[in-house]
Amino acid sequence: MTKDLIEKYEKLPAFEKSIMQILSIAYISLTRTQLKMCLIAADIKVPGAENFDAVSQPAGFKLIRPALDNLIKQKLLDNKNKSRLIADRRVFEIILRKTIAEKKTKHYLELIPAALNLTEKGLAQSTRVVVDYVIAVIRILFYQKKIDSIQALYNQYQKIFMYERISLSTILERIAFHPFEPDLVELLPPDIITDLFKHKLIYDILNWRDEIRHFEYLENLVSGDSDKCEPDLQSLVLEKWMLTGQNKKVENWLKKHKNDNSINSLCLQGWIAFLNSKNKTAIKYYDAAFKILEKNSKKRNIYFSTFMGVFYILSLMKDNSAKRLQQARSYLFTADSANYAFKVIYNRLNYFLNLLTGNTKIADSVFDLYCLSNMSYNMNSRTYNIKMEMFFTLSVCCWIDKERTKKYFNGIKKIYLTGEADSYSWFKHELAGLLNALSAKGAKKKYKPETDYLINVVNQTNIWEHTLNALLDLKNPTSAQSKEKSGNINSDFRLVWFISYSDGGYCSVSPREQKQKADGTWTKGRPIAMKRLYKDLKKFPYLTQQDKQICDQIYEHEYVDNWYTNVEYIFKDKYISYVIGHPLIFLQDGTSRVELIKGKPELRITKQKNGDICLELFPRPSQYQEDYLTVKETET
Repeated sequence: MTKDLIEKYEKLPAFEKSIMQILSIAYISLTRTQLKMCLIAADIKVPGAENFDAVSQPAGFKLIRPALDNLIKQKLLDNKNKSRLIADRRVFEIILRKTIAEKKTKHYLELIPAALNLTEKGLAQSTRVVVDYVIAVIRILFYQKKIDSIQALYNQYQKIFMYERISLSTILERIAFHPFEPDLVELLPPDIITDLFKHKLIYDILNWRDEIRHFEYLENLVSGDSDKCEPDLQSLVLEKWMLTGQNKKVENWLKKHKNDNSINSLCLQGWIAFLNSKNKTAIKYYDAAFKILEKNSKKRNIYFSTFMGVFYILSLMKDNSAKRLQQARSYLFTADSANYAFKVIYNRLNYFLNLLTGNTKIADSVFDLYCLSNMSYNMNSRTYNIKMEMFFTLSVCCWIDKERTKKYFNGIKKIYLTGEADSYSWFKHELAGLLNALSAKGAKKKYKPETDYLINVVNQTNIWEHTLNALLDLKNPTSAQSKEKSGNINSDFRLVWFISYSDGGYCSVSPREQKQKADGTWTKGRPIAMKRLYKDLKKFPYLTQQDKQICDQIYEHEYVDNWYTNVEYIFKDKYISYVIGHPLIFLQDGTSRVELIKGKPELRITKQKNGDICLELFPRPSQYQEDYLTVKETET
């Protein structure tokens, strides 16, 4: 349809073409009076007739009418109303670009906006500004290549755009993508280009789809090391290459970037090392990348927002030492708390981490997830991120309890046979490994994975072994494992948290610094002022990532006492959630270790002696509005 309209436009007489060019620049609908003003400003007239400024308004309208009738007949205008003139939205970008190509750019892009008052100055003088008028000016600035002015103008009128829920990226996408023109997209700032493609590309990866348009353009940006391609966008392209089996493209990119020590280069090499069963090498690359991430970030609590970051967690869990598991716990907490695109994966990996650290009750609850109970429905769903969610949920289930996971065998097989799995060959190979692992003993291995699949991310051990290891570590605080959990294995100091609990459902913690004695035991610890942890955190180099996350919840609170203003350093209201899972929590005696875990309210249904059914919410909600309650299950 668009092609037909452009063919009709090309066959128009010169005067009617000029009207379409004016309307394509204007963007907004014009009255006949405004059109006449533009024709006068651009010195355009009907062949054989006088100039429009030399005739009366009725006479001018009479001259224009035949042209408008023909444009309506050709369906080049968006409606049949000659009092509100607007070009068909499908073609006005193409017509404007053709106008620019005919070297009429300066002539039209200056005279027509001035005649219509569609300028930055005109907007400033207007008593009532509407969204379409601002978009019209932004569009003109874009084709005038005044990109810096666009951002300033959008910021100036941001309130009206917020009300209409229109982002600057959306406006610029309408201009440069209809139709898509690489040279025009190149005019955009890198952050806008990232915003235009990032979420669509994430959707593709999460759902194993190939629906993003203009992916070849993105590939060229990455392959050509364009300065228009930000690291976030670059990482998504690299990830899609990896997941869809574009190994040659990955190899070519790494040849150029293997030694540049960028986050993407280091993470990609870490991912590849992990897949090649070189786990220590993988951790080495990821550790280096994480140091750069921390250095470049203004936040204290941060983690990779990319899919590549998932394999850092997997490599730490595969190492399975207490130090690395504590690292994984800290990173998972950050990733699960933030609004990352791959958050659902980190949520699933946390179930397995709980198994490795002895929290079997939480690990086992993965089998209660909604996506498993409705697996047949979810597999056919186009719901956002459902493919990725199912894949990692099933993988974690297999790691936790292979026998229970076997009941999902047919469902996994259906996912394996989908077209999406064919496109994303990496997942296809991983599913093949999963199916082989779940096949009956002695059964022929039908599936042939071509990679070292995730099923062997850790040595398959019994649940009781993990629980026993966790209990032994609690019993023997002088073990090497416990030293590693303190954060720095070479440090003589560590930060611990003393917990206070009341039966009302509240608990609080206070920091203490412990020093290791010559015999390997630790002192009871001395209190540390909250002010020091707020202002001088760098003076405590032995803090773990989770310690820093807890300290990040401290704030400066001013209050008036008589005539004086005092300052105290206290925790934010919801700080206790950051303490969950910390390996060094003690009762006030300084020797009894305590485990603080996260749970969910339960609806308990019991049958009474008289036959009545009793429904009870546990724990009972507080009479006050609270975000959480603390329940003491055992003495520790």
